[in-house]
Amino acid sequence: RNNNEELQASTKRIFQLNSELLALEESHNRILTALGIGEETASGSPSNIQTISGFLGTGNIMASGGGEAYSASGGELQRTLHSLIATGEDIHYFARTMPTLLPVEGYITTTFSATQDGEGRVHTGIDIAAETGKTIRATADGIVVFAGWDEFLGNTIIIYHENGFFTLYGHNKALQVSNREFVLKGQAIALLGSSGASSGPHLHYEIWKSGVPVNPLKYILALAE
Repeated sequence: RNNNEELQASTKRIFQLNSELLALEESHNRILTALGIGEETASGSPSNIQTISGFLGTGNIMASGGGEAYSASGGELQRTLHSLIATGEDIHYFARTMPTLLPVEGYITTTFSATQDGEGRVHTGIDIAAETGKTIRATADGIVVFAGWDEFLGNTIIIYHENGFFTLYGHNKALQVSNREFVLKGQAIALLGSSGASSGPHLHYEIWKSGVPVNPLKYILALAE
């Protein structure tokens, strides 16, 4: 009877720890998806999880890195997993609000420049040329603070994100969001066009951090080296 009770308790602990590992895997995949470099994993269908059942026969997990063996109790591991999952949720939120997506696929025709050129002009964003009507997507979760007409940028959208980020999308053919609307990362917000002072169909895209324009190429993961 005692052996049976110990076995049941050990089995229960195994299932609890496996559940924690599944949650951690799900959190990891959500973070990758939020950054635009992964795919959501279906609930209950882990892709890289390796069960720990075989390691918990005595209630301990042994790890060795070439030196002295380290023994961690099941309770300690569970607390560590809880901490990792909580941290993963914070990272997931940060990833959702970081403008890391490419707003539209196309060709970059003009890059970022914070200094004046020979004609005294600066270019505080990048220009992405593509066919008229192509879908433009929000590069991070945020609130639309401006959706309307600008003399130079034509149909323009400005979105506020957390951590002091703003993103701007100019020269659109049509807008698909309104002022004070909450948008999700990857959500369609406009159609590419050539409105305002534009020489052809393209998206003028800017990222501002704490009131200062920054180079979008340093944030867009799809264009990272």
